[in-house]
Amino acid sequence: MSRVEDIEAPDFEVDATFARNTSTTDCYYTARNGEFDPFNISDNCTSEHFTITNDKNNYKSLDYVQFPIGTTTVEWSVKGLLWKTKK
Repeated sequence: MSRVEDIEAPDFEVDATFARNTSTTDCYYTARNGEFDPFNISDNCTSEHFTITNDKNNYKSLDYVQFPIGTTTVEWSVKGLLWKTKK
């Protein structure tokens, strides 16, 4: 019997620092148009099948997430086809 394993996690990029202003009527900023989402996602085994989540809405995008005034850290998780994960 043979077993083949994927030992390399996928790779991705995010812009490390974003500064946004709230509107004059809100005390938060609402993300839109994928502006905070990971990009250049790649994997040694596949180029199409990824599971992407974040710790703010457990979804692949931060669109419509409201960020309060101050600093917010977002943790991303990208799993490749064979479930190898990179955070």
